Amino acid sequence: MMKNIFLFMIAWSAFFNANAQELNGYWEAQGYGLFAEITENQLDLYTMTSISLIPVGSIPLIGNQVGIDEEMLGHLSIENDLLFLEYASTVFSGGIRFESVPTMPEVIEPTDDPVKNFEIFWKTFEEYGALFSILEVDWQAQYDLYSSQIDSLTTDQELFEIMGEMIGEFDDGHCYIINNNNQGIGSAQEPPTGLWYTYPDLLVDLLQTKYVDEGNIQYYADNSVVSATINEGTIGYLYISSFVISEENTYNDNMAFEEILNTVFTSFENTEGLIIDVRGNGGGYDSNSRVLGNHLTKETQTVFSKQVRLKDSYDSFSEPFNLEITPTGVLYVDKPVIVLTSDVSASATDGFAMLAKEIDCVTTMGETTEGIFSDILEMPLPNGWRFTLSTERYLDVGGINYEQQGIVPDVLVEEDENALLVEEVDNVLEFAIANIGNACDVVAIRDIDKVTQIEVYPNPFTHSINVDAIQDKSDATLTVYDISGKQVFEKMMKQHELQETSTIDLSALPVGMYNLVIKTQNQVLNSKLVKGANQD
Repeated sequence: MMKNIFLFMIAWSAFFNANAQELNGYWEAQGYGLFAEITENQLDLYTMTSISLIPVGSIPLIGNQVGIDEEMLGHLSIENDLLFLEYASTVFSGGIRFESVPTMPEVIEPTDDPVKNFEIFWKTFEEYGALFSILEVDWQAQYDLYSSQIDSLTTDQELFEIMGEMIGEFDDGHCYIINNNNQGIGSAQEPPTGLWYTYPDLLVDLLQTKYVDEGNIQYYADNSVVSATINEGTIGYLYISSFVISEENTYNDNMAFEEILNTVFTSFENTEGLIIDVRGNGGGYDSNSRVLGNHLTKETQTVFSKQVRLKDSYDSFSEPFNLEITPTGVLYVDKPVIVLTSDVSASATDGFAMLAKEIDCVTTMGETTEGIFSDILEMPLPNGWRFTLSTERYLDVGGINYEQQGIVPDVLVEEDENALLVEEVDNVLEFAIANIGNACDVVAIRDIDKVTQIEVYPNPFTHSINVDAIQDKSDATLTVYDISGKQVFEKMMKQHELQETSTIDLSALPVGMYNLVIKTQNQVLNSKLVKGANQD
């Protein structure tokens, strides 16, 4: 789960504060399917498609301050003639930009008309769904299939089932529909298969009874944050089961999380290393992932960026805006940190795994995350039903989108079900404990795009590759990884072999994509590889 854009839209702004007169008028959002009408004392918010305008709610304004007293949500600002609403957060999370428009479209009145509700439902995905090119869903074909089945006599149950079947085409955990009886239908996404999905209670009990130091465990925020030490206080352990702490607005939630983290990291002052366990964390506020990242970095740095889908076409997106972490509060730096992930780690936790790869001396370990990144956009229908969709795409610092793929850990450690059930051993945690002293020295898959590129040919290849001569006065290790990060080939190369073109036989590898990494004493070199099918 990630923050719901409607519930947590607006917050503190460091930008120029516009006066009330400049804010007045009609504003259409760039992406997100939103429309705003602003008067002297009020912001009226609507959801919008090219065929609909549906009221969401009204928020009082005092100047450019949105909300009052305990309900104060933030400020509006004007940037380059655009209205800017920043999300409620103590860290910059981007925001929503609106263009001024001269008139307001006609408001859709509440109605149970099946045809009208179906058309608005389909059009919202058509204009704002961000994942069509990834999910390979033919949305027009879905319209052609189902629109002919809907007329004025279609019952609520029939309409709900049809919309549910259409949502079922999306392999997206952020996509679902809820009717007025609070019945819900989600996407057809396969559930996680890992141990943290199947045996969460067993793993937590084992942690408490076997691994952490006796009497040295603290619980925060209804047990969503747990801190302890391991190995007689030498290793700090921080378990986070959710990136939602208090379930209030995002700003207050960030503040509560910040207070907990300052307490926790103060208690870890004398530890020699830290394990952050998010294997059972299904998400929350992605701003909280960066609140945590702020405590692990010594410098302000970009950790990822995101774009919003624009309605012009499936491939039309806003310019990416960068999201950063910056040193804040009680820091935990210059010591090894291991972040444990699993296929349960999703949404905001996907984002945390992505940003962790950018921080020095932080190593991700375990299994690949689930791969659900976008914030949830919740949209109403005229009949009162609600549905959600993903309208954004997240990009790592190299501009790569890992939606549906997940974040491959730096060190891939597969979960061992037999060890857990028979031997009562958490093999991933034990591997982290045994190797934490080396965490700062890991040469990880994450480093591949940051090192020197080398020429490899042919590429694509079918049997073998040729690697051009490398000028280096040391021996080398040549390693090939598959796209999951698993090592599938390794060859030791002597110095003299590097001085001439080398032919490497990779005929045993299956057809697919790979990463080639050559590590010498002085440098790390890499190339992306594609193995094609044998045409002989």
